[in-house]
Parts: sequence; C-alpha cells; structure tokens
Amino acid sequence: MRSIDRGPPAAPDVPRFALTVSLPRSRYAPSAAVLSAAASQPTGALFDVVLLAHVVAAVVALGTVVASGVAAARVLATGGRPPPPGVARYFAPGTNWAGRSLHAVPLLGLALIGLSRGGDRLSDPWVLTGLSLWVLAAGLAEGVLWPAERRVQFLLAEPLPSGAVTAGAGGRPGGPGAPGPGAGGAGVTVAMACRRMTWAAAGVAALLVAAMTVMVVQP
Repeated sequence: MRSIDRGPPAAPDVPRFALTVSLPRSRYAPSAAVLSAAASQPTGALFDVVLLAHVVAAVVALGTVVASGVAAARVLATGGRPPPPGVARYFAPGTNWAGRSLHAVPLLGLALIGLSRGGDRLSDPWVLTGLSLWVLAAGLAEGVLWPAERRVQFLLAEPLPSGAVTAGAGGRPGGPGAPGPGAGGAGVTVAMACRRMTWAAAGVAALLVAAMTVMVVQP
C-alpha cells in the first residue's frame, strides 16, 4: 500500500497581537502654530535691505536728537560767553536733515509689514503702539525741538553781546523773557530756545527708545 506524503505537520495557529505605544508629546516640541508662523517669516534680499534701512534710520534719528540736546546744553553752560567752535558749527544755519530720518522710520516699518507675507499686521497691538509713539515723537520734534533749533541758529548767527545767552525777564541777566539779539518783539533769547531744545530732545529721545523697545520685544 503506497503511503501519501502529507509534508511537515502544520504549525499551531498562534494568535497575534499588535502593540501600539502612545508616547506623551514633549512640551518642547513646536506646535503647529509655531511651525506655521516660522514658515511665514519673510525672507529675501529686499526684506533684508528694508529692515537694515529701518534700523539705520531709527539709530540716526535717535543719535541726532541726543546730539541736539547736548549741543543746546553746552550753549547754556557757556554762561553768556560765545559757544565753543564745534557747537557754533553745529548750529550753523540750515535744515537738520539727519534728524528728519525720524520720518523714514514708520514708513519703512509699514513697508516691512507689507513684505511680511501676513506675519505682521497693521492691526497688531505692538504695531499700533509703536506707531503711536513715533507719531508723538515726530510731533514733538516738528512742533518744539526743530523750531527751537532754528531759533538758536538765527540768534547765534548774529554777534552776541555779553550776557545775551543768559539774559532774562525784565531785561535782567539770568532772568527769563528779555529779548536777545535778533529776537525782536518775540522776546526769545538763546537761553530760552536752548532750554526748550533740551527738554524737547529728552522727550523725543524717550519716545524713540520706547518705540524701539516695543518694536523689538513685540509684546
């Protein structure tokens, strides 16, 4: 009788189990919002150039404002004597164009927002706060600081009699209100104009520093 080769015995049917391990997400893993924001950050040569111009304009504006305040304080410190040659050259008649870089800062900032591909918006609180501070700084500079600087330029361009820098009210040296050279009926002396420059420059500088802080921190 011929045997039938059935082959090796079949292995027993062993149940199979799938093990799924769910690991907790690390708190340091970037969220989808963070990854999306990073992907929307602007890049390119144009953005870099505008950003550099924005920073340079802000630094030049702040430095010019501080220099104006220091120059006015040095005139006040002369005690009625002619100012040092360097200060006199600073107050040579003409427009302070370097200080006008203040106006370029918000314009370049708006250009950066336009180039941000939606990463920054004009409605963002930090953008509105920064722009408000820049508007206040520009208003104080145009309304007080630079008109006072032009007055000092005008008065120092004429020969100063002794005590003219510190002349004041009632025509007494050292008091406020006595007309200085070239002041006419306005009664604005070099000292008054310089004092106005110093406090206005301090105010503009404080506003600029606050605006720069807001723009960098972006609270």
